[in-house]
Amino acid sequence: MRVLMIFLFLGFILQQLVFGQAAIPLQEKDSNELIISNRPNKKLIKSKQVLEEQKNSLVDANEILIARNRSEAVQRLERYKSNTRLDTLLEIDLSFLELKKIPDFVFRATNLEVLVLNHNNIKRLPKELRMLSNIKRLYWRANNLEDVFWIRMAKLKNLEKLDLSKNKLTRLPLGIRRIKELEELVAEECLFDKIPIRRLSRNESIKTVSFNRNHIPLQLSKGKYEKLNFIETFKLNNVGLHFIHPSFYLMSGLKELQLQENHISTIPEGIEALQQLQKLSFYKNELEKIPIGVFGLENLVAVDFYYNMLKVVPEEIGTLKNLEILYLSHNKLYTIPESIGNLSKLTELYLHHNRFTALPSAISQLGILETCRVNENYLMEFPKQFLELRQLEDLDISDNQIKKIPLEILDMPSLDLFTMTNNPIDFTDPENEDVANILFELSDKGVNVAPKIEKQIIEN
Repeated sequence: MRVLMIFLFLGFILQQLVFGQAAIPLQEKDSNELIISNRPNKKLIKSKQVLEEQKNSLVDANEILIARNRSEAVQRLERYKSNTRLDTLLEIDLSFLELKKIPDFVFRATNLEVLVLNHNNIKRLPKELRMLSNIKRLYWRANNLEDVFWIRMAKLKNLEKLDLSKNKLTRLPLGIRRIKELEELVAEECLFDKIPIRRLSRNESIKTVSFNRNHIPLQLSKGKYEKLNFIETFKLNNVGLHFIHPSFYLMSGLKELQLQENHISTIPEGIEALQQLQKLSFYKNELEKIPIGVFGLENLVAVDFYYNMLKVVPEEIGTLKNLEILYLSHNKLYTIPESIGNLSKLTELYLHHNRFTALPSAISQLGILETCRVNENYLMEFPKQFLELRQLEDLDISDNQIKKIPLEILDMPSLDLFTMTNNPIDFTDPENEDVANILFELSDKGVNVAPKIEKQIIEN
C-alpha cells in the first residue's frame, strides 16, 4: 500500500511539471492572469528591434564607406603585393577591401608593428599572425563582428593595442584573455548594454578601456567592479548614461575617468574612494551640484565640469592642492569661493560663459597661473587680480562690460595673448585717451592683442 501511495504521489508531481496549471479547471483560473501570461513582453521586443535596427545601420554605413574608398584601397593592395621587401614595412593598411581573410603576403612582413584591417569581413585572426612577433597595434574596426563564439583570435604575445570599434558586438570576444601584453582596448560605436566586467577581468594587463559613442544606452549598473581595479583609464563618453551605481567606485586603480556628453544629473556619494584618480571629466552633462566627495580626491590634477548646470562651487574646492587645470565654463555660476587661492599648482583656469560680475581677490594668489579665460560674463571692471600674476601668458576678458584697461597691464612680464573683443571701450572718451596707447604698446612689446589696434586710432 505504501509503495502504491508513493507512485501516486510521484505521478501527481510529474503531471504538474509537464502540464503546469493545465490540471486546474479553466473556470477556476483568474481571467486576468491568463491575459497577462499570454501577453508579449513589449519592452523586450522593442529593445530587440532597436538592437537589430542599429546592427543594420552599422552594416549600411560600412558598405557606403567601402564603396567610397574601394579604388584607393585596391591600388594600395597592389603596391603591397608587388613589394619585394615586405620585411621593411612597419605598417600595412588593408582597409576597405571586403576581405574575408588576411592575405598570405602579410605574414612575410616580419617587422610589422601596425596592422589595419578596418572595413572588411574578417572574422578570425589566424595563428600565422604569431609569426609577426613585433606587432603592437591591431585595428579590426567595422568587420561585422557579431557572434562572439565565431570570432577567433591568435595569441599575439606583444600586442599592446586592439581596436574593435564599429562592430555589432554586444559582448567582448573570449580571445582577448589570450593577449597577455594588451594595454589598450578600444570598443567604440558598438552595442554593449552594460560593462563586460567578467571578460575584461580575465586580462589584467589592460590599462585603458574605451566604450565611447555606444549605439545603444549603456548602463553603469550594480556590478563587481572590484575585479577591474587594474584598469587606469576608463572612457565612457557619449554612451547615453543617466546613472552611476556606487559599486563603480570599487575600481580603485582608476587614474583617469571620462564620462563626457552623457545625461548624468547626480554624482552619487562615495566617489572619494577613487583615491588614485588624477583626471576627472563630466564635460556636457546635467550636473547641478558638485558633491563634497569630489574634493576628497587629493591626487586630482585636472577636473572638467564644462557644459553643466552648476550654480555653486563649494568652499572645499580649495582642498584640491594638486590641481593644475580647472574647467568650470558654460555653467550658471555667479561666484567662486576665495578658497580658490589655495590651488597653488593651478596653471589653467576656465571660467568663461558664466554669470560673474566680479572675481574673488584670492585669484591673485595663483602664482603660477598661465591661462585664464573669463570671457562671456558680466564683469564691469578689469579684474586687477590679474596684474599680480607674473606668469600669466594667456588672458581672455572678451564679451564683458569692461570699459577701461589699466596702465599696469604693461608690467605683466609673461603676457603673450590678450583678448578683449566686444567690450564697450569708447576710444573717443577723454577718460580713455590712454587705452589705445596702452594696447598699441602691448602689441609693440610682442603681445598678441585681439582685436588688433590700428595706429590711426591713436593718431585720431
